[in-house]
Amino acid sequence: NSLFVFADNGVWQINGGSSLFTASNININKITNVGNIHRKGVVVAENQLFYLTDAGLFQVSLYENDPSLPATVTNLSQKTIHNLFD
Repeated sequence: NSLFVFADNGVWQINGGSSLFTASNININKITNVGNIHRKGVVVAENQLFYLTDAGLFQVSLYENDPSLPATVTNLSQKTIHNLFD
């Protein structure tokens, strides 16, 4: 339902909102300011989207009940291995 654009300055989610995506019906949300570090640093596994940043491993999640809502981004390594580097 969504197209995700990964750049070094953030991640954007593009969709049609609560209806279909068309040229006249477009919804753009910048879901985070934390971008990926490499063009091959984005992985889809088990219907989840993961990407690698300078700050760690991040997960992008859609709301299952309403995929038109902006996705959430979670830093997976912040509570696990990130404290070892600090």
